[in-house]
Amino acid sequence: MVGLLPYASGYHVGVIYGLNEHDEPRVIHFTPRGLTSEPVSERWLRVFSDIEEVRRDALSSWCDLIAENRANDEITFGFDFDNPWVDDEGVIRTENDTALSLTCATFVMTLFRCVRIELLDIKTWQHREDDAAEQAALTMALAGHDTDRATTESARQQVGYMRYRAEEVAGASASGPRPVPFKRAEELGREIEMYLIRSQAESS
Repeated sequence: MVGLLPYASGYHVGVIYGLNEHDEPRVIHFTPRGLTSEPVSERWLRVFSDIEEVRRDALSSWCDLIAENRANDEITFGFDFDNPWVDDEGVIRTENDTALSLTCATFVMTLFRCVRIELLDIKTWQHREDDAAEQAALTMALAGHDTDRATTESARQQVGYMRYRAEEVAGASASGPRPVPFKRAEELGREIEMYLIRSQAESS
């Protein structure tokens, strides 16, 4: 299951796991401060992921392993999605072991790769008019998250890289066939937004 956290100008995304009767549900997500695994609060809006139970259980196990491995504390915030993968010890790596940076969306995309699910067809991805401006705004906000100067500067240099949106990643987890191409992901993202708006209105 994927969780979305609304904020002023968009959404933050993570993976909700530990959903069996013996575990307390948790959410694992990536923020400018790094990787976090914590109990799911009511603020998280849940999106059911359309995957087989065996893969769902495997994904939960991977989430535990990744959350426990302190080597992942070295991951920084940034927009360069450099084909990351996860080794047997739960360490997120790149093909050439170069410095790794992720956003909340690319972190979730990486998690799903652990169970051989490619959420988005990144070969079809396109730049959108407001992408660079949104990325620039995020880099300006990094200072407010006590982010070190090197991370902030690295993210600033990556403004203009391809942008993958949280709600589109959530939509791709909920609907196939996958990997989801760009145009379909945009549609799914809008559907997710409308669903969440209706859900919030009904609960208020």
